[in-house]
Amino acid sequence: MSVTALEKRLTVIGSGLAGTLLVRALTSRGAGPITWLGRVDTASGSSVPCALVHPFVGRSFAPSPDLAEAWRVSSRWAEDLPSSCAVHRAPMQRVAGDDRGGDRLRRSWERHHEQLSAEMRAAFTLPPPPDGGRPRMFTYGPTFALDLPAAIRWCQAQLTVAATDAEVARLEALQLGWRVHLEGGDAFTTREVVVCAGAGARGLLRAHTDTGHLEHVEGRLVHQEGEPLRTFTIDRGHVASSATRVAWGSSFRSCDRPGADDAEAQLHAIESRLAAHCPTLPRLGDASVWSGVRVVDKQSRRPWIETVGQGLHVFSAFGSKGVLWIPLLAERWAERWAAQDAATKPP
Repeated sequence: MSVTALEKRLTVIGSGLAGTLLVRALTSRGAGPITWLGRVDTASGSSVPCALVHPFVGRSFAPSPDLAEAWRVSSRWAEDLPSSCAVHRAPMQRVAGDDRGGDRLRRSWERHHEQLSAEMRAAFTLPPPPDGGRPRMFTYGPTFALDLPAAIRWCQAQLTVAATDAEVARLEALQLGWRVHLEGGDAFTTREVVVCAGAGARGLLRAHTDTGHLEHVEGRLVHQEGEPLRTFTIDRGHVASSATRVAWGSSFRSCDRPGADDAEAQLHAIESRLAAHCPTLPRLGDASVWSGVRVVDKQSRRPWIETVGQGLHVFSAFGSKGVLWIPLLAERWAERWAAQDAATKPP
């Protein structure tokens, strides 16, 4: 089969934040035509009604490579969103208790504060350097939260290409290119595919590459309308707010590991810890509960961005850090793809 016989040039699978911002970055560089497939599942990470965005993962202040740039790009992206996306900025209070986790957090700050001060100072207010004591709270920021589904809808409305509401059943490798099989029996051929399908990536990719490093993590968020908080809090779980909605919860339990602890008991422990450190935690009134699944690389905890086959690419596994990393990494991916595409075209 020749390239000219293929129906499509480039197909992007996934219409959450990753797929949306990747399509935006590609079209801004003149890539096209792009076939864009997917739907935002109500249980996906991109459906979270109050998404907290902050730069540090777990009980560590260790800066990932390019963290400062990712934070600047993400912050600029949020600044450009309209008021309907309810972006709200506030300092983050991170609790360091007297347990081993708290000690680990304090040691991490002592180890990394000089590097963070040099790299993040322009965009961030950081805790003071260690003074030999045992601080119980680290305050930094401003961090921010937003209505993520509203932000995705707004970004999609600005694009010249729209996502087709379709579920991809499987990918079939051809001698040159790929056949995309849809639920219901339809199929088409394409030269290249980018999988931005989040929790659906493992099912689409397992026949073509190793997906054993992926892990699905359950999250739950209790949320209700309310005044924006003056500060956010993290102690295993988090308390944050957009401009219109207060939320608290966590990505807390692996869906893939047998013998995991009881989910309700874990959630109760998280909420008890949050209540102890956040006196502004609202009482449950007309609260709603969001439950969703995020996918992470359980080995590196970094996004999975890789070409895994001839014309098969992955842009996924952002976990709860999608808003932090996707704006920067989508631009970088699209720039590389556009350069390679231009190099392969005949003069």
